[in-house]
Amino acid sequence: RNKSGHRSDDVIGQIQRVRNQVGGVALVTPTSEHVARQSSLNAMDGLSETTAESRLWPGYSEMLRGLMGRPPMKMDGALQRRALLEATMDAVDRLAAGKETKKALKEGGVQRMVDAMWERTAPILVLQRREELEARLRQLRELASSGVDYSDRRNRPDQRARLAALRG
Repeated sequence: RNKSGHRSDDVIGQIQRVRNQVGGVALVTPTSEHVARQSSLNAMDGLSETTAESRLWPGYSEMLRGLMGRPPMKMDGALQRRALLEATMDAVDRLAAGKETKKALKEGGVQRMVDAMWERTAPILVLQRREELEARLRQLRELASSGVDYSDRRNRPDQRARLAALRG
């Protein structure tokens, strides 16, 4: 059909790299499709990962912009900025403004706006990630200090509740 079947090994070979660039998302619908399609675009363009010159699959761009939630790992910042810039440029195209206004925005206004948004957002993301990690560490310390062996499934809180319900 599209004569790209010979690239399937290339696509499969880069899925993990492309997934990590978008923060190590779970490969479930729809994120798995977006990662696979981005990998396919890269393979068709002869690339081994998503770069500044890569075409971006729309769903992959949405993931980079955080529209599908926050992933477990850090995303590629350069790709995030690029996705934000492209989305902002698209929004300018849809504005009900004159050609001169749109031209002025695109000639530097949008880039300055995206840079300003990024400068304000990046530290917040770092703080949120740190707070999540600190909360997880507190939880793990509490579990470790409880003296309960959680490697035994019967001792896990969710299993204890089920066992208690079965015993009635």
